[in-house]
Amino acid sequence: GKFTAEIVPVAIQGSRGEAVLVDRDEAPRRDTSLEALAKLPPAFTPGGRVTAGNAPGLNDAACALVIASAAKARALDARPLARIVGSAQAAVEPKDIFDAPARAIPRLLKRVGWSLGDVDLIELNEAFAAQALANGYALSDM
Repeated sequence: GKFTAEIVPVAIQGSRGEAVLVDRDEAPRRDTSLEALAKLPPAFTPGGRVTAGNAPGLNDAACALVIASAAKARALDARPLARIVGSAQAAVEPKDIFDAPARAIPRLLKRVGWSLGDVDLIELNEAFAAQALANGYALSDM
């Protein structure tokens, strides 16, 4: 119930044609307990912390982004919410994929002549909350 106010109810058509209201996070299983979660084995590496109980499901989120030129936005009387000022990438070994944002972001900042303090919000594609925390920690020295 803590994030109930952040969920936007959406009506969808069910598999049998019936109307279904999606108004809660379907990921937490009702039969899950802290005791059962604590007993789950690591999913990827011995001694690891990622388990079937804290990894995201395949249903995790959706997003759409519309990109347009300033002229097209004016023609549509649309108010831009953001602008793209640059991009960067970091090639890493597959085992290091979760660290790639902390490697690419400094490259981007240098390319556009900004410091981290010039950025209002950073969004990265993270599979686990720990990934966002680790990248934030790695960037905190900037």
